[in-house]
Amino acid sequence: MKGIECLPTPPPTPLWKVTTSREESTTLGFTGDPTGIFSIFLGIVTLCARKSLSTEAHKSLPKDSPQLAATLAQFGMSLLQLKVYTGAEPILRASLTIREKKEPDDWRTFNTRSMLGGVLLGQKKYADAEPLLSTGYEGMKAREKNPGNDVARLAMKIRIPEAVDRLIALYAALEQPDGVKKRTVVKAELPKTESPKPAEKK
Repeated sequence: MKGIECLPTPPPTPLWKVTTSREESTTLGFTGDPTGIFSIFLGIVTLCARKSLSTEAHKSLPKDSPQLAATLAQFGMSLLQLKVYTGAEPILRASLTIREKKEPDDWRTFNTRSMLGGVLLGQKKYADAEPLLSTGYEGMKAREKNPGNDVARLAMKIRIPEAVDRLIALYAALEQPDGVKKRTVVKAELPKTESPKPAEKK
């Protein structure tokens, strides 16, 4: 990761101290698979773009702005997808703090809870991850039938399965086969979608 310019030089504030552990850096290693390398490259480009947007939003938007929370969530999502768990944690916590205050009933608040649970899962902090993963999924599922608009409906068709996958991974890590089985059944019952992943929007 040291060669990726956008990661080691974030703005000098604790919120932006994006660091990676040795374990995390190995997950981004190139395996020789051209498809994998291209996917990683696209992920890094997205990460750098979202980091830039987050920096500008942090400068120009109020500290409790829902728009700032959305930008932070997008940046945190990119870090989560690249398995940069320690870097994603403070960013997603900051986003969740704003959303729980300003948009407590919005489905995206629960998605942020699930993503934060995902980064804690990646760090093997299972006890901390479980309530976030559970309430994140349950909150999105409860709002699935009344998402507000078509964009949110499409986004939830993608984010809810992701939340279930995190729960399956959690129970697998905890060696709880009943939990894995239950969530696998839930995943199988979810509607399938082949649509491209949209950014978080209302």
